[in-house]
Amino acid sequence: MNNVFLKIDGVSGESRDAAHSGWTDVDAYSWGSKRNSGRSGAGAKVNYHNLAVHCQVDKATAGALLYSSNGNKIKSVQLSTCKAGGEQMEYYRITLENVIVVEVVFRDNGALTDVEYDFEDEIIFCWKISP
Repeated sequence: MNNVFLKIDGVSGESRDAAHSGWTDVDAYSWGSKRNSGRSGAGAKVNYHNLAVHCQVDKATAGALLYSSNGNKIKSVQLSTCKAGGEQMEYYRITLENVIVVEVVFRDNGALTDVEYDFEDEIIFCWKISP
């Protein structure tokens, strides 16, 4: 099991994790890439999917909804994945830049949200952790 956190630049979330104060706890997310199967090698274009995040409603939800409503770009959105249990260690981080909130959906009587982020640039960090 992993612990996953989301940080929207300029928006404060309610994570209780000491290392992620001001972030939002993430229940699940979906993100990835797809290479055009018609071409191979360095010339083939890679398309990154939008980041879709599923989480409990917290005070960052209002910020995401505002960005969705006004269409303004967010400087960055970060998704941090940490090994759960024992000493929590971050081993994976995605930073998206020039981000637009394309969808905010409230579910489960308004207790949960699905938020989808589109972006211009991505930065991916991975760290090796001991088993």
